[in-house]
Amino acid sequence: MNFPSAMSLLITNGKRVRRADWKRTNHIRTELMGGVVMAIVVRNDGAVGPWVPTHCDMMAGDWEEVAP
Repeated sequence: MNFPSAMSLLITNGKRVRRADWKRTNHIRTELMGGVVMAIVVRNDGAVGPWVPTHCDMMAGDWEEVAP
């Protein structure tokens, strides 16, 4: 799927998404931080942190929904 569709799933529907070439355990989810909804990346080692898309992320068509 493309970036806008992935962001719609992420923000509107609260789904988890990832790029197809990311490690299987890496994904992006939303989280409420200080009253603001933020995109958070979850890495394979369990680390979490804020996520900012690169231009490659925004142009990619390999986004997919992650099963909970």
